[in-house]
Amino acid sequence: MIADETLAMYGQELARKLPISNYFYSIYSPHKPLFINSIKFSAILCPKHNDDFLEQWIDVLGGALLHSNITAIMHFLSPNYQLCFQSSMAWYRKSMSSIDTILKQFPFAYYDMEDIGAYKTIYFKTNTYDPDNLEAIKNLIDTKYVSYIPGSYNGFKDNTYHCFRVNLTYNPQEIKNTLYRILTYYT
Repeated sequence: MIADETLAMYGQELARKLPISNYFYSIYSPHKPLFINSIKFSAILCPKHNDDFLEQWIDVLGGALLHSNITAIMHFLSPNYQLCFQSSMAWYRKSMSSIDTILKQFPFAYYDMEDIGAYKTIYFKTNTYDPDNLEAIKNLIDTKYVSYIPGSYNGFKDNTYHCFRVNLTYNPQEIKNTLYRILTYYT
């Protein structure tokens, strides 16, 4: 199993929750969920017996380390990374509070309270609302001057979950206004 956990928040990785087996590989990028894009690196967690193979092939598979990668590694190992992480989490909580305020007005929409990260997926409780419909999105743009990326672009392809994601790095007031316009459109 290969897990792309590049958006996993530090401390929420699958490897902390699932037993590691000989078939589990995971890719981490600690700066990505903090939306620090100027410096970042990735790390691969793999079974110990494959460690030598990856060590021999890592330059071919991933390329050489750039100065920005080394800077990112040094930052990750420093106390400042934890400060950035805590600041990001505080910002995300502020954004989630804005979302909570709006969702109280629209009982047909909700999000997963256990989900932790830089995005929140807003789900519709019924199939009446179809946020995957491109004509509806075009109409939303024309009438409410707002858009979103449907959940089907993020792996929700069946009709069980109609949803879209909200980026929590935006200004919480903008999130509130945008989400209100989207959900008003679907009422």
